[in-house]
Amino acid sequence: MPSMKEAPVHHLASPEDMEFSCRFEALEISPEDFGHRDHLRLAYVYLCVDSAETAAWRMERALLAFLNVLGLGREKYHRTLTCAWVDAISFFMLQTAPGNSFDEFIRRNPALLDARILLSHYSESTLATEQARRHYVAPDLEPIPRVA
Repeated sequence: MPSMKEAPVHHLASPEDMEFSCRFEALEISPEDFGHRDHLRLAYVYLCVDSAETAAWRMERALLAFLNVLGLGREKYHRTLTCAWVDAISFFMLQTAPGNSFDEFIRRNPALLDARILLSHYSESTLATEQARRHYVAPDLEPIPRVA
């Protein structure tokens, strides 16, 4: 697992954001209702209350449980993408004025809605490896920025 900075504590998750994360953890969200934006939202909620390292761990646990219920198991889970997205969201949170909801945060950071944004940091060939799927692999093109 990469060494990640502490999450910014000034961002808040709205009651609706918290309900969303609870519903996801309770496996009450259908696959059709859990797209890229929803992955970001779940990570945002976790980063509002935990360090980036703990948020990544929580994302992994929640996603694996979700995939198990769908009968997809660990094969569909991608550790590098999960950790990289948590890093990216954490970076944007540190760069963004405090907010009170994911909707407010994403309005200020619409670039995160582009699921291909990580391809400026990772080559497709690196992300396609089994190593990247099962273990965290550092970016091979450009590091994900971090705030000192």
